[in-house]
Amino acid sequence: MDNADQLSRRALLVATSSATLAAVLLGPRGTTASAQTATTGARGAAGSTGTTPVGAATALISLTATASGRFSRVRAVDDDTRLYLTYPAAAGNLTGQQVTAPGYYGLDFAAYPAGQQAAQYLQDLFDNTPFGYLGFYFTTTGHPAQTGSWTGKAVGLLAQGWNLIPIYVGRQQYWPHTTDNQISPQTATATTQGKNDGNTAVALATNEQFPPQSRLYLDVEATQYASGPNKGKNGPPTVATIAYIKAWLAQVNASGKYTGALYDANSHWTQSGKTHYDAVDINASLAGAAPTTWVAWDPGAAPTGVKVGTWPRDPNGDVAAVAVKAYSTNPQWGFTSFAQSWQFKLDWKPAGASFLTDTGAPRQYTAIAPTIDLDASQSYDPGNTAPGQPKSQRRPAAASVTASPATTQPGKSVNLTVTLDRPAPAPNGAVVLLRSSSPQLILPASARVAAGGTSAVVSAAAAIGSPAGSVTVQARVLHQLSGAPPHATIQITPQTSLRPSS
Repeated sequence: MDNADQLSRRALLVATSSATLAAVLLGPRGTTASAQTATTGARGAAGSTGTTPVGAATALISLTATASGRFSRVRAVDDDTRLYLTYPAAAGNLTGQQVTAPGYYGLDFAAYPAGQQAAQYLQDLFDNTPFGYLGFYFTTTGHPAQTGSWTGKAVGLLAQGWNLIPIYVGRQQYWPHTTDNQISPQTATATTQGKNDGNTAVALATNEQFPPQSRLYLDVEATQYASGPNKGKNGPPTVATIAYIKAWLAQVNASGKYTGALYDANSHWTQSGKTHYDAVDINASLAGAAPTTWVAWDPGAAPTGVKVGTWPRDPNGDVAAVAVKAYSTNPQWGFTSFAQSWQFKLDWKPAGASFLTDTGAPRQYTAIAPTIDLDASQSYDPGNTAPGQPKSQRRPAAASVTASPATTQPGKSVNLTVTLDRPAPAPNGAVVLLRSSSPQLILPASARVAAGGTSAVVSAAAAIGSPAGSVTVQARVLHQLSGAPPHATIQITPQTSLRPSS
């Protein structure tokens, strides 16, 4: 929920200017989960200590097959997979276990990044962090055109591998600004408004070439009184507001092209001594028409009666999976009984936080956005923009490496061709790591496949004086961990001696 004017109407938890991504996502360093037992209490909001009902324990991950390789550097862990890694004494040897994650990470921010390097930064972000999806804001009255418009960017972001969450900031129950963006108090008029806005959302998604059956999310901010002594204060959703939401969802669904979804707040109000929450009341009012729902709520601290804990992290120091679930019986967590996704950290100011790019150089998050919302979901694809394709399947992997010629002599070179299983994304391309089983075969540590390309050629040379023998060259991309990565075998044969003629 990134419209600045609307955000000002809600109390948000803001990270300090010295916050780092580790501090926000991981919280205080605690005892790490064992790769073998891998169970811990479910965790609450990022950086907070809110977690599990006292006495409860929740398995956050499940182990799958052991994986190993001859590579000492592994980053860019998929959001749909976590890696438990160990580093034995043998140089360059890496072993570990892949684990399945029931919770998936994404992020959103109000404006597309500024500057000519925006596309590069966003590909770096996708390739080198656990984040797998981005919020994508349509230009509407509720989210007006501005520097950093997302318009025209969907195709490129999908090609980079991102899943997107298309967001339509629609009319609101109370709109305090000069433009008209308020839901009519008349139910019939509100229904017409919902239908018209639903048609607009479909047209915008069509223009952006979103894939068929993508979920379009209607952004409903905190419902507030539009008139009277409580004007501008949180209150219950009106009959007209529910009519508007229903009409918008029905119109998107009726298009046959896209599916309506809801993105709303967990704001609350008190009535007759009872505390109510927007997300829960709206869901109940929609009844059988309730769609896939994404709820924005930053609790900021441990819920009452919840055992203090730490944000889970695996032994490799990476963010562990977070299940979207109720962390206490407190009604403020009621949305977890139906919501698929949770916006758990609002307006994080990432000053000082960075991630490593594929070159190993740090990239500041502030180069992407001044504030960021962090998301968790039960789906790796909340927007349904690449169904059936987890992040690990949306990034290129090394499919093969071949040598020409396959036989060489000391002091001679061969060409190695590394081939990917799909074109490398724009604009950065893809980095492939190369390793030799023998120091006698000298080759570069990495090769870059250019954007749109599927292969790269590098030269490898047998050292002068190399003994005869067989050398194996392995290749993989940064995130690709396999017990049997693609490889090529090169035979080094004795150098032919020149004998004087008689």
